[in-house]
Amino acid sequence: MTLAPDLDAPAPRDKLLTAPAIPRPVAWITTCNPDGPVNAAPFSFFNVFGPGPALIVARLGHRAGAGPQDTMANIRRTGEFVANLATGEPRGDMVATASAYPASMSGAAALGLETAPSRRVAAPLAIERRRLVGLDFSRERELSVGAAVAPALRDGSVDPDRMRVDRAGNMPVAGFLADRYARIVEPDPCRIPPTPDQGDTT
Repeated sequence: MTLAPDLDAPAPRDKLLTAPAIPRPVAWITTCNPDGPVNAAPFSFFNVFGPGPALIVARLGHRAGAGPQDTMANIRRTGEFVANLATGEPRGDMVATASAYPASMSGAAALGLETAPSRRVAAPLAIERRRLVGLDFSRERELSVGAAVAPALRDGSVDPDRMRVDRAGNMPVAGFLADRYARIVEPDPCRIPPTPDQGDTT
């Protein structure tokens, strides 16, 4: 079946395009309100694009009829945010930060979440980034593109010689459908095979 949803109707378009694209990595984004409070919120349209420059892209949203969400507003004002990856048990806390806390209140503090200071931006850990550009591509969404400046990983999770990450079963939470989330339990390796011998073609 081939569907042609009304391009001016975001709700059905969003459902038809996002439902097949699962699981998706979830960025638990922390930002700082210039007046002080730390904002935290999950976003399931997020990914890393290439090492040079090291770009991180996240799709942020607007509140219906009420302007940009706090995350977007904070990024626009400070030019910074941190993309964290939740693993295992913090999933419930991550989802709880999606609640509509007032801009003057820190959802992270209200939930009793501990944060650690970043090295190069104001918002708490883990992948620190400087905003490069924000692209308004609809009335409801903005695509925010930034440069990663200081990754931070769990102690003992990186081989310093080979610069490889060992998750040791500590896989990140992924977005699935609507209010459902998934976590990879056992990655299944599948190596690219060599090209089959085509014989002498001369």
